[in-house]
Amino acid sequence: MKIKIPSIVRIGPFDFAVKEDFCLEDTGRVAEIDFVHLEIHLLETIAEAKKQESLLHEIIHGILWFTGLNTRLEKGGDDDEDFVRPFSVGLRQVIRDNSGLFEEE
Repeated sequence: MKIKIPSIVRIGPFDFAVKEDFCLEDTGRVAEIDFVHLEIHLLETIAEAKKQESLLHEIIHGILWFTGLNTRLEKGGDDDEDFVRPFSVGLRQVIRDNSGLFEEE
């Protein structure tokens, strides 16, 4: 299954613009999620497979942010279920709300 790079990804109640650009070129990063401007930036020059993985990586950061899991993880929760339960709900929501994100190869 191939991941399509969309122009917008909905994460929770927020629509993040997905931008393939050069703004990260001097940072050493290939992708970044901006919670203030609701944008996901992907370095335009990276390989397509890395771009797809980086998009998923940033979506996961977005799920952690909107579910509040990022603060729970910072506090050091011991139970895997404290992470897995809300994360799986967030992941399901992203897949449901972005039906064109995945396509057959």
